[in-house]
Amino acid sequence: MVLGTGLLAATIMTVLHAKLGYVRLVGIGHFVWFPMLIWLVFRLNHIPEDTLFHGWLLTLIGMDTVSLLFDVVDLVRYVRGDRTPRFQGRPQARDGLPCKKTTNKRKIKTRPSNPATGMGTEVPEQTTED
Repeated sequence: MVLGTGLLAATIMTVLHAKLGYVRLVGIGHFVWFPMLIWLVFRLNHIPEDTLFHGWLLTLIGMDTVSLLFDVVDLVRYVRGDRTPRFQGRPQARDGLPCKKTTNKRKIKTRPSNPATGMGTEVPEQTTED
């Protein structure tokens, strides 16, 4: 149950990230944990308390609950218009959709190949081009 839910959540988040970048909406993939957590809470009474499995389940329930709280806050912020990416790895338009990719191109100088190895060495220049 936990593995399947984790794989489903990862798939949802991967698709959202590919389409929108790392925006607050990506955490919606964790919402499949809600039914899993309810199921785990009801199963907890059937597992002896002095086992490692019981401790693992308690830890899992606690960590997933905290994670879901962050995801709910992120979803509310996204719905209210905060669609800026958390990390600037991919440019975003104001509506949260990907915009044209811009890159900072670095000029690379290549030293002549080394006679011993036959390979060249790339050396980045100090200046960058915007």
